[in-house]
Order: sequence, then structure tokens, then C-alpha cells
Amino acid sequence: NYADFIVKSNRFNEALAYQKKALEYFNKENNQIYLCYTYMGIANNFLQQNKFQEALPNIQKSIEIAQKLNILKELATAYSITSKIYKGLANFPLAYEYLDKSNTLKDSILSSEEKNLISQLQITHETKTKENKIELLNKEKEFQNSIISKNKIIISVMTFSLIILAVLVFLILNQLKTIKKSKKIIEHQNIILEEKQKEIFDSFHYAKRIQQALLTSENYIERNILRLKNKN
Repeated sequence: NYADFIVKSNRFNEALAYQKKALEYFNKENNQIYLCYTYMGIANNFLQQNKFQEALPNIQKSIEIAQKLNILKELATAYSITSKIYKGLANFPLAYEYLDKSNTLKDSILSSEEKNLISQLQITHETKTKENKIELLNKEKEFQNSIISKNKIIISVMTFSLIILAVLVFLILNQLKTIKKSKKIIEHQNIILEEKQKEIFDSFHYAKRIQQALLTSENYIERNILRLKNKN
């Protein structure tokens, strides 16, 4: 924020004035997280001026709020600032203790972030795997539907072909039956014709025999008449 920018510019009193106004406002609004940030900023302001005694109560308030809100990154930063304050006060055991707390918490945060990242990656991988499986199943379903559709078309074509073939077979058989029937009629007519022809030939031969018989009788009569005439 603007106060931190002023602190970096070594305009400590001006920054402190902004920070006190911020404390008053955030206390009024009961905005705990910004109170945590503001107390930490005031502590850092005093730390930059080597005013370690003034910095200590502000950082302790920041730590108290951070612990209450369980905001670990801010708590780790507050521990680090506390370590520097105790170092400035030549209280090296506490400086080391808070430095260790800061590092341990940072490692924990990093580990937690890594776990969260791994968890997110795992979730992403599982989601992607599920999406791939769903996509694969959809493609397989589309393929099966395509096969079913093609099979339906093939079955329809085969059915139509069989119907056409059945109709053709029926027509051919019917035609053969008609031809066979016609052949029988013709054969029967031929038999009748042959019988008629035989009757005609038989009648002709019979008439011829009668004619020959008559001719023989006439010759016999004529010979007898001539013979009688010769006797007379």
C-alpha cells in the first residue's frame, strides 16, 4: 500500500501518520485482516528506524490477529519481523526461536501448497482421464450407431433384393407353368391331329380298296359279257 511505499522511501513519520489513520478506520470497521496488515506495517516502520521497543507490541498484535484468523503466510512474515526485532534487541535466543517458527511455517505452507498443487494436478488428471473416457465412450457409441445404421441399410437392401428375387422366381415359375400347360395343350392337339390324320388315311385306303374291288368286278363283268357275245 501507499504507507509501505513511503516507508521504503524512508519517509517514516509520514507513513506512520497514514498507518495510524488506517488503524482507526479498520478498528471502526472491525476489519481484522487489514488490522493485521497495518500493525505489521507499523512494526516494520519502527524496525526500519531501529526503534525495536516500539516495533515489538505492534508485531505482537499482528501475530495475535494472524493466529486468530489462521492466515499462515502473514503469520510467517510476522514471525520473521519479530526475529529481526529480537535480534535488534540482542535477544538472540528469541530471535532464533521466531526465525525457526517463521522457517517452519514457511516450509509447512510450501508443503501444503505443494500438496494442494499435487492434489489439483491429480484432480485435473482424473478429470481429463474421465473426459477422455467419456469422449472415447461417445466415439464408441457413435461407431456402434454407425454400424447399426449400416447394418439396417444392408438388411433393408437384402430384404428388398430377396423380395425382388422372390417376385422374379414367382414370375418365372408361373411362366414355366404356363409354358408347360401350353405344351400339354399342343401335345394333346397333336395327338388329336394325328388321330384325325390316321382316320383320314384309313378312310382313304378303305375307299381305295373299295374302288379297286369295284374295278375288279367291272372287269369281270365285261369279260363275261364279251365271252357270251363270242359264244353267240
